[in-house]
Amino acid sequence: MRTRRNDEFVVYVVSLSSLTRYVSIEFIGGFCGYVIGQKGLHSEIFGMVGSVAAPMLLRTVTYGPPTLLRRLASLRRVT
Repeated sequence: MRTRRNDEFVVYVVSLSSLTRYVSIEFIGGFCGYVIGQKGLHSEIFGMVGSVAAPMLLRTVTYGPPTLLRRLASLRRVT
């Protein structure tokens, strides 16, 4: 990793569309997962698990698996 001098700084630009996409997946997906887990399975624990798992599932379905899983999937088994 390159060391930075004192007069350098890094600027990260986040577009509004990516921010709204993230917020909508987290809030709406988490809320729907909570309601389905709580009301559908009649359990508060399943509601909490659903509120965590639903946004992760939505991101995986929308954007594909994380990079590490793609790299592992591309490796071929040598026999």
